[in-house]
Amino acid sequence: MRAVRIKPGKDYIGVSVFALIKNTEGKILLSKSIRSEKKSAEYEKIWAMLGGTVEFGETITDALIREIKEETGLNICIKRLLNYNNYIKKGKHWVALNFLAHVKSGALENKEPKKHSELKWFAFDKIPKNISSYTKESLEELKK
Repeated sequence: MRAVRIKPGKDYIGVSVFALIKNTEGKILLSKSIRSEKKSAEYEKIWAMLGGTVEFGETITDALIREIKEETGLNICIKRLLNYNNYIKKGKHWVALNFLAHVKSGALENKEPKKHSELKWFAFDKIPKNISSYTKESLEELKK
């Protein structure tokens, strides 16, 4: 018998977490993604926050800490919830919680080069214009 694989965001509502991560210089870490089943071609050209999927039995904050560590090697301290987004289109449904976090320790490294083509720190006044809508909304929330 062949096992049926159900997929978050497609077969049921997926929950994801993302972070605007600040370093000690106050710069924000953003990434450029590589096209995948989860990320469409548009994400290859824009900068976005880092994060990922919450796994069953995992808390929201534990998921974010794990995802950032897996992707960047950085240990983070979560400061506060910034906002949330609903992504409902093209047969997908995701709810994303977006946080502000600071680097606690570690050195930045692209530990998932098949997921991210580039990771880069940006001064707040030098953030590129080609950013994801959810990143833009979170940056606006950070200004409040």
